[in-house]
Formats: sequence, structure tokens, C-alpha cells
Amino acid sequence: MSSKRVAIIGAGVSGLVSIKSCLEEGLTPVCFEKSDRIAGLWNYSDIPREGDGGALYECLVTNSSKEMMYFSDFPFKKEYPPYLTPPLVLNYYKDYADHFELHKYIKLKTTVTKVVKSEDFSETGRWIVRTQEEGQAEKQEIFDAIMVCTGIYTKPFIPDCEGLDQFQGEKLHSNEFRRGRDFAGKTVVVVGDSHSAGDVATDSSRHAKKVYLSMRDGTWVVLRMGPGAMTSDQIANKRFNHVIPDSLRQFIVEKIVQSKIDHEKLGLKSSRRMFSGSVMVNDDIHNRIFCGSLKCKPEIQSFSKHGVKFVDGSEVNDLDAVVFATGYNIEFPFIDGSILADNFKDLELYFHVFPPRLEKNTLALIGGVATVGAQGPVFELQARWATRVFKGVASLPDRKPCWKMSGQKGNSLQEIRKTQSFFSSGSISRRNSRSDRCETKVLEGAPY
Repeated sequence: MSSKRVAIIGAGVSGLVSIKSCLEEGLTPVCFEKSDRIAGLWNYSDIPREGDGGALYECLVTNSSKEMMYFSDFPFKKEYPPYLTPPLVLNYYKDYADHFELHKYIKLKTTVTKVVKSEDFSETGRWIVRTQEEGQAEKQEIFDAIMVCTGIYTKPFIPDCEGLDQFQGEKLHSNEFRRGRDFAGKTVVVVGDSHSAGDVATDSSRHAKKVYLSMRDGTWVVLRMGPGAMTSDQIANKRFNHVIPDSLRQFIVEKIVQSKIDHEKLGLKSSRRMFSGSVMVNDDIHNRIFCGSLKCKPEIQSFSKHGVKFVDGSEVNDLDAVVFATGYNIEFPFIDGSILADNFKDLELYFHVFPPRLEKNTLALIGGVATVGAQGPVFELQARWATRVFKGVASLPDRKPCWKMSGQKGNSLQEIRKTQSFFSSGSISRRNSRSDRCETKVLEGAPY
């Protein structure tokens, strides 16, 4: 009996681990990647390319340490530093693909144009996949299952701001930002309250005339290095921290974070408690504010031709540029929206993986979550679970309970804890999965 064929859409982080998971379960993966290289957004491009989602900038350093990021059976090299620059991360994923011989299952420069149910889907769960290799005619194949690995950083989101269309300065999303020196001598407003906003603002403040960081409700700034030169995420994700009551843990972490940076005096203070508001991993933003090159501002009220007004009534005139570090919307142009919706609000997924309304559980979204903590290990667990469901050695509940649970918006952490319990129950062998590396909270994904 021939093994089941699985179409994997995308050869980024989630795509690579999905290929390996298929092979481990005796499935035959065929991975389609529209670009000419693997590892997705970890490939730096100096010039923004049309259709790009998430993209790298020169000053980027990972928010998670290498001890939290690696896949269960392939650690980072010992000589790598605790936090990594993009070239080191890219090398890691290339080495991963080489080590497990994944390249032969990947078709580069091949775009998936359409995924539809086969005529006998209700009996077989099979899919028709149409693809087009660069310079070739479109072709069609039948697959037993689909793993969508295109990620959630696909469509840059810019909020509606009064007067933005009238503003005559430079307008861009953070996925177009590459280096702060491009704003040398300019006055810049950066909009956003998380990691990218902090990176763009601090890097630009070294070169610009003045940089303003506009946040809707402040943020909690966390430094990468903790006590004893340990990484902050290693300390935060000790299992003991999740045994104590949440309210006590919240109080302790707030005190530690506040002892490093006085959020209120620097204009960073959030009205929300830790774990319920925005978090920004940044080692230098407080220094840039302290020396006057960067200033925090509240939410934007409106733009004019050459300036911006904030909700507190203050204004910045002679504004040269605004950078929106306001997140992304999702997009699945190759499949019907009733299966995978093109917005977070309507996206229905059982445990953030399986569309619950399908008659057959033969399609999985891998990597369709934003996490507080490293993403790679989460994607790995998703892929291992999905491939075992495809193989038939793991099963999902009846469709009605699946649908009900998929609609429990705002209860993501509870769902993930249940999922971790499922993984540790024997349905999937732990195989040194090191689930203690992070208690991962899945975000709803609403941008800005």
C-alpha cells in the first residue's frame, strides 16, 4: 500500500518541520515554495519585494534565546551566542534541512494557486492542488492531506488614521524598514507597542533628528539578559514560575521589570498588567529615551499634510516619515475563505490547527499562531500532531465539540495548556520535546 501524499505549502520554519514530521510518520511530503530559497522570512533582502509579508531589518536580534528556539532533536551550535542575529538563525534552518535531507522534497519557485476539495472528498478527504512553477504551465495533482505553512505575517496591517491620506511625508510599514540610517536628519514617528516598534524606534533614533514612539496604551519592556547573565526567557519559563498563583507571578515579574526600567518616568507605562498588555523585548530603548533622541507619545489622533496630532493634544510638525509597526493580517489566497478565513476574527481552528467544519480532518494550519515565547517548538508539536492525525493513529473529537472549542475566543492559554496535556498523555511521544522550555501563550493575533 502506497503512503499518503501530503502537500506542504511553504518551506519556512513550519514547512521544514512539517516535512520532517511527515517522513517520521511514513507519509510522502511534497513541499511547494514560491521563492527560490527555504527558511521564509529569515532570508534578508535589502530591497522590499512585492508581496512580501514579514521581513528582516539590519538591527534585528531574536526575542527568544537559542535555548528556547531550537527543535527538539536539533540544538543550535554551542558557539552561538544566547540571542541570535538573522544570519545565524538562517544557517540553523539550512543546517536542519541538510541534516535531515529535506531539500529533495521541496519544489522551489513553485506557487500554489488553488486548493479545492476533490469530488470524493466526503469519502476520501483528498484535495486537488494546482501549482505553477516559474516559467511553466499550471498543473494539477491530487493529495491525501494539506499542511498550510504560510504563516501569519503575510499582509502588512496599517490602521485607519484620520488624515493619513493627506500626509505628504514618507509612509511605510515596518516590513519595508531596513536600517535607521535611512532616516538620517529626519523627524520620524513610529507607531506600535511591541518588538518591531521598539527596534525601529531605537535604531532610527541613532541617526534621525528626532524620533517619536506612538503607543496606544504603553508597553512592558523586558531586557534580554537576566540575573547571573542568564537569558530572561530561561528564567521566566522555569516550571516553578507556573506553579505559583498567576496573581503572585504577575506581581513579582512587574516588580522585577520595573526595577530595571522606570516605565512611568520614561513614558512607557501601560495601564494593563503584565501578561495582559503589550510586551517589548528591547535592551536599549530606555537609554535612547534617557538621552533625548527618542520620546514616547500616546495614540495618534490625526495627521495633517506635514505633521501629526496626538490624543493628548500635543503635535509634531515638519514630520518627514511615519513607520507603522502595527502587525499583520492573515491571507490564504489559494483556498476558499469558508475553510481558512482571511481575518483573525473569523478564523476557526481546533487548537489553532484544524478547521472544525471539514468533513475529514485532512487539512492543518501549521504556524498559524503568534506566541509569547519561541515559535519553533510550538510549530513542531503542531506538525507532529497533524501528521499523526493524517496517518490515523491519533483522532479528533466529533465535529460539533471541535467547532464549539474552536469558537472559544480569548481563552487561548487554556486551550494550549489542554494541548500540552494532550501531547504529554502519550498521544505523541515527548522525544525530548522539552515542553518545559516555555509555557507558550497563543495570541489572538489582532494587530496593533
